[in-house]
Amino acid sequence: MEAFVQKYTTKLDSRCEVDANTGCFLWKGGSTGRGPKRYGVMRVRFPGSLVSRPVYVHRLRYILSTRTLRLRQSWDVSHLCHTSLCTDIGHLHLEPHHVNNARQSCRRFNRCDGHIPHPKCVL
Repeated sequence: MEAFVQKYTTKLDSRCEVDANTGCFLWKGGSTGRGPKRYGVMRVRFPGSLVSRPVYVHRLRYILSTRTLRLRQSWDVSHLCHTSLCTDIGHLHLEPHHVNNARQSCRRFNRCDGHIPHPKCVL
């Protein structure tokens, strides 16, 4: 597991840059497309697998940081900062899909009233 974590942490870090305005650690590699709601993607070969598969880089960062290979299937790794290319572990949180969706109003109104028991958005 440690070799996997080291290898992919190095790969992730080499393709990210800190945004001076937001503090986000932004992915500069391949993505799902163009526009504000694109997600970074990297091919990953998980321990015990013979083939690599595409993984969203924010999910990969969460997996590497928590050393948890299997995340809850119906839960999202949410961007607390609302920046889809951010891989800063301090801006990522595993939560139910409905909580992630509720965060859209925070972005729209530029205000977060909380998502108890989950953390507030980073605005």
